[in-house]
Amino acid sequence: MSLFGVLPTGKLRPFFVAGAGGLRVHACDTGCGRTLTWTDWGVSAGGGGFYRFNSIAGIRGDVRYFTALQEHPD
Repeated sequence: MSLFGVLPTGKLRPFFVAGAGGLRVHACDTGCGRTLTWTDWGVSAGGGGFYRFNSIAGIRGDVRYFTALQEHPD
């Protein structure tokens, strides 16, 4: 589930996003000798902006933060 909001201001439109849900991690350690896989609850938050060049083209940039709600020693 996530929440997304945009401020309607001219050509530059700042936005924010926040959410929570399942976070699935699948990775391998040094040299892929062992595969690590786990699923936990996680949260995310961030923001950025839309810049409109004209009525049909624009660019978007954002920064986001993701984290799991549990610690794993792996």
